[in-house]
Amino acid sequence: MQTFGHRIQALRRELGYSQRKLGTLIGATGPTIFNWESDTTQPDRIRRSLLESAAEALNTTVDYLIWGKGDAHPNEPFPMQRVRAVDDGEYQDDDEGEVRIPVYDVRLQAGPGAQPPEFIETLERLTFKSSWLRKKRLREADLRIVTVEGDSMVPTLWGGDKVAVNINQRNVVDGRVFALAYGNDLRIKRLFWLADGRLRIVSDHKAYAEEIVNSEEIDRVVIIGQVMHKMGEGGL
Repeated sequence: MQTFGHRIQALRRELGYSQRKLGTLIGATGPTIFNWESDTTQPDRIRRSLLESAAEALNTTVDYLIWGKGDAHPNEPFPMQRVRAVDDGEYQDDDEGEVRIPVYDVRLQAGPGAQPPEFIETLERLTFKSSWLRKKRLREADLRIVTVEGDSMVPTLWGGDKVAVNINQRNVVDGRVFALAYGNDLRIKRLFWLADGRLRIVSDHKAYAEEIVNSEEIDRVVIIGQVMHKMGEGGL
């Protein structure tokens, strides 16, 4: 069962914040955040104004932080601040129980990475069964379809494959494939949290060395979302 501390830690890690950085954003200290995350300090002993600042910094609500009520990220936009959608962003559900998810003009590098674009433009819409989304416990509004480039995720993902990214799932699940921004690069990789707080970034192609992001560099990592489905030659 998730506690107040677990929720704070998970949301902080989603955003790539250190405890010190989160503390700075809300007017607290790193040790204060540590006490929250270890559940040493319970929310009923924290000023309401500080909880509200924490909720704002973590893109969530006070009710979610304290009680776990509602969505972690209600009305969450696409998480990269430099990227915006230029279409109306609406999702179309027809009478046959299908939804049409927009495809964005973004290519995630399964390789060294590439400069993220300033804009995302809808190129087309792909049709998914509503029953499939329900089975996977996905919401159409949380899905973004983008294209893979490079060969570092072969045989799982090949260049030209399209993947559906759930932008509402930014908690790193060890061993799963995620879209992420690291510095100025957009990437698609397999991720693992290490016990000491470092992030392990792994390619499926054995010719590519894994990367370790130290705690001092973790602020440069933004988790965009988990890859939930692929269309192409590889296989998740």
